[in-house]
Amino acid sequence: MGSPTPDPRSESRKLVAEYEETLRSVKEKHQEADAETGRRRKFRRVAILSIALAITAYLSLKQPAWVKPNPVPPPTPAERSAGDRFAIYLQAQRIESFRNGRGRLPSTVDEAGEAIPGIRYEVLGDGSYALTSERDQTIRYSSRDSLGTFLGGSMTLLGGEQR
Repeated sequence: MGSPTPDPRSESRKLVAEYEETLRSVKEKHQEADAETGRRRKFRRVAILSIALAITAYLSLKQPAWVKPNPVPPPTPAERSAGDRFAIYLQAQRIESFRNGRGRLPSTVDEAGEAIPGIRYEVLGDGSYALTSERDQTIRYSSRDSLGTFLGGSMTLLGGEQR
């Protein structure tokens, strides 16, 4: 007699059971890998946050010079005066350019172009004009005077070159 023939139903059940076991095993491995990836991400986030907090604490306590540079000192009275003289010089250039182009003085400083803040313009009766600093009334230019003499050493003090 020969060997008994296996029951096809039991053979297929056995194959299905093996297949399901393989699926469970693969699913568990994927879940473990996902959990490990999540732990790694969490660790990286905590590490980055810790480093950022440490750097922030260091910079707020130590404050190196490159974080908080020294402020620019306020201008000295001589530098403010030179700045006012230069502003008047620029405004006078605009007025002279207008007078050369139109043959007359502008009735307002805005007519000659954008007005420089802090400079007062006044038309004088003899066809000349005066420009005065609103911050320091003693700084006054009259078009009857030499603009180069009025400017003096202001450009040197401000760090520029004088013509």
